[in-house]
Amino acid sequence: MGKFPDAPFRRLTTHVETLHGELCIYEWTTKTVHALNPAAARVWEMCDGRTSVAAMIAAVRGAVDASGAEAIVQHALAEFARAGLLEAETLADVPAALSRRALLRRIGTAAAIPIVTSLAAPAPLAAQSGANTQTFNFTGAPQSFTVPAGVTALQVDARGSRGTLFIMSNPPGTGGRVQATLPVTPGEVLTIMVGGEGNWFAGTGGFNGGGGGAYGGGGASDIRRGSLRVIVAGGGGGGGLDGGGGGNGGGLIGGDGTGTCGVGGGGTQAAGGAAGAGGLGGPPGTAGSSGTGGDGAIAPLAIAGGGGGGGYFGGGGGGACATVWGGSGGGGGGGSSYTDPSATAVIHTQGFNATAGSVTLSW
Repeated sequence: MGKFPDAPFRRLTTHVETLHGELCIYEWTTKTVHALNPAAARVWEMCDGRTSVAAMIAAVRGAVDASGAEAIVQHALAEFARAGLLEAETLADVPAALSRRALLRRIGTAAAIPIVTSLAAPAPLAAQSGANTQTFNFTGAPQSFTVPAGVTALQVDARGSRGTLFIMSNPPGTGGRVQATLPVTPGEVLTIMVGGEGNWFAGTGGFNGGGGGAYGGGGASDIRRGSLRVIVAGGGGGGGLDGGGGGNGGGLIGGDGTGTCGVGGGGTQAAGGAAGAGGLGGPPGTAGSSGTGGDGAIAPLAIAGGGGGGGYFGGGGGGACATVWGGSGGGGGGGSSYTDPSATAVIHTQGFNATAGSVTLSW
């Protein structure tokens, strides 16, 4: 799922805002509001599914000694778990809460104690914060969403598509994921593009930017204002024949493919992924570009490369091997993800989605 061991991850059904100097979290499924004091908020910001408990303690250690830093992180995580704010699969390493007396003894000051105050959300807030959800699945065509009256922000969960799945000896890269809060204007119409998988029989890439080739890259999923893309979740690269794997889509830089005959590079925030050079005398793929993955190399009697995933910038196409002996076609690179600078509470996850793409909007 793109998370790391011993790395607590905040629930995906939370919406965060700052109110009167405190971090306020609205949890959609339980319709509760949780106010975090500064000490708790500092730990909460590190619950990204990538920062380990040990790293959290090291980050807090600047203000208190080692024992106090451990106590702060331990208590904060226990409070988040009690309030139902962490994903269940990341709770295994969350320790038990400490008593206030034990905290004071180890920290030395009450101001450093993490505090989470929970209460049921007022009915009007529950009605407008995540109570409504619409999911767009792959159709192979643009879709539209009209922002309802009174709505000024959308919680977005966008997932790019994996690359073409043919046989497991050349696994495709999986699609990236973007979670964010996007400011919107009531009544505006957004275009939703949901990425699809490639078609190995036709040799085409997935809808919305997947690069072509024998095993095409997956398409990106994005949200557009007119022609301007404001949220993009990168697609995964297609695998190269006989063992080359596609690079995972997503993140600010998409993943590189694997294989022995020239792998496609991941797309970045400024350029498409590099083309796989080809190997054993085989031809190269093509480089990715804005929105589109490069094509995987194909040649008679060659071991083909995979297409790059679509994205903010697409991944490069993999190179081919000119001989059927001793090599594996290069996997295509994954496409990069992107969020408009106006978006907040942004979380990028690379290699999250092993199916066609989707876009879920909540308000």
